[in-house]
Amino acid sequence: MKEPALAPKYQTRYARVWQPLESDFPQHRATLAASVLHVPASHPVWPWKVCSAVTLADLPGIPAASKIRPEMTHELVIIPIHPDSDLSEVPRTPAGIQHLLPLDIIHQFVGFDEDARRLHDFVIAAMLSGALIPDSDWRRHWAETLYLQTRGETAGAELPLALRRHELHNN
Repeated sequence: MKEPALAPKYQTRYARVWQPLESDFPQHRATLAASVLHVPASHPVWPWKVCSAVTLADLPGIPAASKIRPEMTHELVIIPIHPDSDLSEVPRTPAGIQHLLPLDIIHQFVGFDEDARRLHDFVIAAMLSGALIPDSDWRRHWAETLYLQTRGETAGAELPLALRRHELHNN
């Protein structure tokens, strides 16, 4: 893995985050927020992830989104990155980034673009604080947390506070 040449925007003992992830690829026009993360606790072989929030709206020149139900408007996804990927161009989206399957987390919901951006920021804060581990083994915990967050429930609202308790190193 060739790591990003630039220092992460955020760094804790649990994770490092590079954001915003920028892209010129037409298929990425639906992306509302994206980050590259290194979360060592997530997996010993593939700790690198991409976290993105996207709109599922029909956009010209982009294939229609696959929705779990027709009313879904947005999606949060966490994708493991193949260890052979070259991330040295981050925060630009590298042309040769390779994703692994299965995806770690996929959560579709009904909301507005700003809701999707807030959810992205929430999960980044949760991973930085060590409260959520981005791996498919933790899907049930993620599903419960994301369901409550997208429904506006208060459960999990302590995560941003927990993040503030950890010292972030802005670089």
